Amino acid sequence: MKQLFLITAIVTSVLTYAQNDASKILKQYGFTTETVLSVLDNSRSKYSFKVTGSNHVYSEANKTDNTTHRVYSFDNRKPDGFKFALLSVEGKAPSKRQLKHFNKEKNTLSNDSIMKLSEKDFFVKSDDDKSSILGFNMPKEELPSKIAFMSHCTGFIHIDKKSGLITKIEIESNEGFNMKIFHITELKTSMSLAFNKEKKMYYITHESTNTKALVLGSITSIEMEEEYSDFNF
Repeated sequence: MKQLFLITAIVTSVLTYAQNDASKILKQYGFTTETVLSVLDNSRSKYSFKVTGSNHVYSEANKTDNTTHRVYSFDNRKPDGFKFALLSVEGKAPSKRQLKHFNKEKNTLSNDSIMKLSEKDFFVKSDDDKSSILGFNMPKEELPSKIAFMSHCTGFIHIDKKSGLITKIEIESNEGFNMKIFHITELKTSMSLAFNKEKKMYYITHESTNTKALVLGSITSIEMEEEYSDFNF
């Protein structure tokens, strides 16, 4: 019992130290939890943009291999529920069905509270002369239902010490989890960031997501690539 208490005390001490160090790094480079949240949820962006994306789906079960291309925009001046607009699918005007699916995906408003993140949720993964990587976990009770899967993931913020800027945010799954009718065995998202000095605002330039899901006993791989452009701050 004494050994268990000692181990628990050491682990708690190490975690507390790592969290305190993470808070110092956040403050040192002028980052806030709001900075991170605004990147994770681009429906809260204070700027407009266009996205050109591709979605590649490969099914091991029936060996199908499909890629879909679409272009959409975000206008922060429009009211909630109308900010996103699907412009084209495979170079053509979207169908009513495609518009309905897109609006459900992007423009559906939730009654849930917005996701929350505090400094105590951060920890230091690595720290050297060139860069710092801060990890963070979002408590399940603080997550809206739309992104409840984040409770099974850990985020990583990459900080370049020479520029003093965040260069990338990654999200990686820690375990398998259910999402709607699918069981996700692996998920990894990487978001490349740039910084607008005039507006003092971070924005996404590229997003890549790789997902593996168990469907009918076989793995389906989904690779999404999205390029951001036409920024209006």
